[in-house]
Amino acid sequence: MAAFALMALKLFNSLRTMRIQMGVGVTVWRDESPVLFWLVIALQCLAIGALLGVMYVTYFYHP
Repeated sequence: MAAFALMALKLFNSLRTMRIQMGVGVTVWRDESPVLFWLVIALQCLAIGALLGVMYVTYFYHP
């Protein structure tokens, strides 16, 4: 559950600031590389969806 919250907050912060901090010292700005920025946003959304799916299966199908 904490991983989901952390990933959701990171995604929200990326969309709010329009920059993504990847690793140490690597920052992707939307204006510099829009394709890479939106690709990383899409991957973050997929990861959040996968975590939601795992939590759904865990809580409802395997109580």
